[in-house]
Amino acid sequence: MVPGQDVQTTIDRDLQWYADQRLADAVKASSSDWGLAITMDVKTCQIVQMSQAPTFNADDRTGMSESNTVSRSMQTVYEPGSVLKTVTMAALADQGKVTAKTPIVVPSKMTIDKFPIGDYREHGTLEPPPPVSSRCRPTSARSSPPSR
Repeated sequence: MVPGQDVQTTIDRDLQWYADQRLADAVKASSSDWGLAITMDVKTCQIVQMSQAPTFNADDRTGMSESNTVSRSMQTVYEPGSVLKTVTMAALADQGKVTAKTPIVVPSKMTIDKFPIGDYREHGTLEPPPPVSSRCRPTSARSSPPSR
């Protein structure tokens, strides 16, 4: 390997192509402005696929714009709750604390280390899978089965 000349990537080109196609289909089907998907090898922490839609062809400047040439996965700022809900739910499932059928109580507001965390509306108890798919900030902070 020659520094500054050789580049070695961890991207799996078949997985990348497949994800690009599925993501473009999903963005179009949901009438979304954009979407992104990232796949990481959990054993090595290597990124094996990173897709966004819409995208552009670097070999053809036709259709290139500021909105489709930004690398959203690298350059866009997200609220932690928006990204970490899936991590939180996966960790709870891994520990056996929730299943795919566990309802989640989402408080309207709470305070952690003197910092208030709230949401713009009441969510109450969410039936699966909405805690991950719905926009509720407190889901990441506290997930527990409902009181009976």
